[in-house]
Amino acid sequence: MDLVSAFVHDVECAFARKREVTLVTMDVQGAFDALLPRRLLKRMQDQGWSVPLLKMIRSFLQERKVMVRLEDAYTDESRVQCGTPQGSPLSPVLYMLYLAELLNQDQALRFGYADDIALYRIGNTLEENVTAITQDVRRIEAWGLANKVAFAPEKLEMMHFTRRRHTHAPEAVISPTLTIQPTTSAPGDTKQPALRWLGVWLDRKLTFKRHIAERVEKARKVALHIKHLANTVHGPPAASYGKPRSHA
Repeated sequence: MDLVSAFVHDVECAFARKREVTLVTMDVQGAFDALLPRRLLKRMQDQGWSVPLLKMIRSFLQERKVMVRLEDAYTDESRVQCGTPQGSPLSPVLYMLYLAELLNQDQALRFGYADDIALYRIGNTLEENVTAITQDVRRIEAWGLANKVAFAPEKLEMMHFTRRRHTHAPEAVISPTLTIQPTTSAPGDTKQPALRWLGVWLDRKLTFKRHIAERVEKARKVALHIKHLANTVHGPPAASYGKPRSHA
């Protein structure tokens, strides 16, 4: 929520200056499985972490084995050469340290949590934003290629934020095979168009109407389940079971 709050603050400041904002969110493909241990340790060393901690992390990532089970069948154990243990609370922290080099390239315009990355641009027009953010995405893709980090193209999303009346929403052409379409209303969809980032629905004007609607719907479903649980048919008391019946 801290990252979302920081971004919302920046957007509201941009609105106050009558400017427009474009946000792109990216997701690392197979993030925790693709982390290279030696590269992580080198980056942590460059970041100034202590030698005892580096040794602990190296031990944490070494001698890992996996086995696949399908019903009663098991595969042989295989050594894991890369990645971090799934489900460990330490894995997201290590991955943020792994991506720190990328995020620190432009701290004012990039946010990251684990394998989720967001970048944005503020400008006088959406076209100006798209031109700049297209170059940003290309640089990130190039960094990922050089560092064995792949970004899932199907999870690239873009949202334009503006309080102007126009409905123009330019797309971002990253390459001949990759174009990011902005989030807009789908045909027949009555829901307010919004982009979901770190659990929060962000709409074009930051009204949060979609976020509230989603939370209300979720609460309504939970209340309905509770109602079904409470709506039971009461039988005789438990103490009456096993007692002989009396006949008049």
